[in-house]
Amino acid sequence: MVNDMYSEEFESEIEIGVLSPLADPVVEEIYKDEEVAGLAAESFISAVLAECGEKFGNVIELTPQKRQTQLGNRSCYIDVFAKSDTGRIATQEVQLYFDPSILQRNLLEAAYSYVGGARKGTTAVEMASEMPNVSAINIFGHINNCRKENRELLQPIHCVYDKAPREPALKQFAIFNIQLPYFTEAPEDYSNLLYRWCKLLYEMHFNKKLPKEVFAMEPEMREFVESDAGAAQFVDRYSEATASPVIRQSYRDWVLADFRERSMLQGARSEGREEGREEGRLEIAKKLLKNNVPINKIIEYTELSLEKIETLRNV
Repeated sequence: MVNDMYSEEFESEIEIGVLSPLADPVVEEIYKDEEVAGLAAESFISAVLAECGEKFGNVIELTPQKRQTQLGNRSCYIDVFAKSDTGRIATQEVQLYFDPSILQRNLLEAAYSYVGGARKGTTAVEMASEMPNVSAINIFGHINNCRKENRELLQPIHCVYDKAPREPALKQFAIFNIQLPYFTEAPEDYSNLLYRWCKLLYEMHFNKKLPKEVFAMEPEMREFVESDAGAAQFVDRYSEATASPVIRQSYRDWVLADFRERSMLQGARSEGREEGREEGRLEIAKKLLKNNVPINKIIEYTELSLEKIETLRNV
């Protein structure tokens, strides 16, 4: 069944290099270290933070990592460490889907920095000021979005005090949800760096276009890549990755494995729903028996077999 779904069209796309830029093998290859992907990471993260008036420093370490917490929930994320103009270290985590553990994980990291910055005579406020700025950027943040009515492209989330003044309670920590599937609803604005990045990712990921196809249909996108060193590096690294037979095979294996896992998960859920419906019908049949409803009517109402209804008489 898997081979039937992804037969000729799937193989032809892989052969010409149409690989999702957000698939694990492609992300790993593009961002395998800061020397070959630092500019791309800096450009993209700077575009996100700029929407909230924040600045991003220079990348000093970059590490792509994979995680699978359960069946059908595989994701690739990138840990990025940067040094700001003031010398402070900022941690950014770019991931496809929101990971609930990110808050605890990054707060723990911040706590280590807090303790490590302790010096004799240093006050708690002074130590806290040396904690790293930690941000999480979720490219598909809409999946765990609790504000369903909000379909804006970017949703910044900060920890704030409940009562006025509603100022940040954790100034060093923030989450930025990018609702990429809603990109087409965003107002067109090629002067905005984040809009241009999202346009590039949306066309390549959802519409399966090669960078050269995006440039051909959008002159503004060609200008963006030619004028932004990070975007140019991203496109170059993507082109190199998709030209590799090894990466193409890894991508093929990744897509098929992802499909199998999701199919298995969907099947398990369907079985669970069917079992739930069966239990519900049995409960209804029990109540109808207690009220002396004729067997033929119970069969009609519940669609249970005569044998199953008969077994309920002595329960």
